[in-house]
Amino acid sequence: MTNHTNLKSRAMWWYCSAILVFWVVYPEIRRLLDWRAGFHASQILDIVPLLGMAIFALALTFRGPIVVSPRIVLLSWIWIGSFVYAGVIGLLLGHGSSSLYDFLQFVAPVVIALWLASGTHALAHAFERLSTLILWIAVAVSIYGIFQFAALPPWDAAWVRDVATIRHMVTNGGSQPFEVRVFSVLNSAGPCASFLAVAIALNLYRLKDKQVVALVGMALCVVTLMLTLERSAWISLAVAIAVYLLFSPNAWRTASVGLACGISVAAFFWLTSPWVASHAGQNSIAERFGTFSHLDRDSSLNARVASTTDLLSDGITYPMGEGLGIIGAAAQLTSFTESINAIDGGLQARFAEMGFAGFIGYIATLLLALTFVLARWRQARRSGNHTECAAFAALLAVQIMLIVLDFSIDSHTGLLGVLFWLTVGISLSRQNAPAKEIAGEATFIRHVPTLASVG
Repeated sequence: MTNHTNLKSRAMWWYCSAILVFWVVYPEIRRLLDWRAGFHASQILDIVPLLGMAIFALALTFRGPIVVSPRIVLLSWIWIGSFVYAGVIGLLLGHGSSSLYDFLQFVAPVVIALWLASGTHALAHAFERLSTLILWIAVAVSIYGIFQFAALPPWDAAWVRDVATIRHMVTNGGSQPFEVRVFSVLNSAGPCASFLAVAIALNLYRLKDKQVVALVGMALCVVTLMLTLERSAWISLAVAIAVYLLFSPNAWRTASVGLACGISVAAFFWLTSPWVASHAGQNSIAERFGTFSHLDRDSSLNARVASTTDLLSDGITYPMGEGLGIIGAAAQLTSFTESINAIDGGLQARFAEMGFAGFIGYIATLLLALTFVLARWRQARRSGNHTECAAFAALLAVQIMLIVLDFSIDSHTGLLGVLFWLTVGISLSRQNAPAKEIAGEATFIRHVPTLASVG
């Protein structure tokens, strides 16, 4: 019986790994197909990750009852209820399949959290396993990203040109080597930078152990993160590092090794920037950092502030929201016109889509998740378990990072949504729950009888 249970557990871990890998690489697969068959030829690939999540949910359901902490039940129902509300508004306003697609992008990743929360995996083992997986996926993303920067492949160059022509988006830079803003295998520089930042933050605990291979991998991620030129990701990573150092039990050792690695990366860019500038025609990395000193002339920041002000005004006019499916990839499922809404920032987009009621549920979920992780961190600190304390510090840092990112991009949907709910699931797993919480466990999904159980 134990062997059978372990086998099913390993199978679920392998399937979770496959889902993560596919969420990361499917944009590149789509670009390759588009390059051969024409732009938008492989639009159907956008739903494949959601189908993978559906299969994962079925496997989890037929495995038996999903018994979890009441805390994650609360988070799940608030989150799902908020998006059901916004999805219904979207359907009533005629957004159709785009509303359903957007709903699934936000809600499907909850399944990952329920799986982790229903298990009895030891926190240290599950966290190290997950952080290692994400780190090596990020290393692969980084290696391809550096190659992309130095020798832009034709399918990626075609994507940059097509996006600039059809969607009037130039956020990926130029379509020549050394001019592109690295997006590696993801959709654009923003999601790529955000994924790399999350991978670095999740693995900050490795700095104290001075694991050479892991440190080299993290350094590659930092180099690639710089090449994305995504300032919001740099800021959010800085916030995550500060949070981790504040809550980590090994803050000084982590800070010293991290500072040494940071100086090494800075020296690398200082030595190579003249050569890069001579090829690209400008030192873009230095220019992006230079914008922090004159924010009043930052056109991107000013445009975001203006759009946020307009959205608040629209929210008062339309307090119920405009419904899911009005922006981004969801809207593109039903329209390829130039009239698709372009709203910078996840928080701004959620307010526009969900109105006051749904937005309150959205924010409540994020804040409750933070308080629950903080409670588990306190529990680990009181027990003197430094390993678990460091793990919860990293999980807390990632969740705060994603909230900071939400001011600039959608950081709780799709791949980043999967990463968010992974942090929730691990932090609220049954193995780490206090006795009074275990006594109040709830069954999220009842047992679905299989042929074997019926027989």
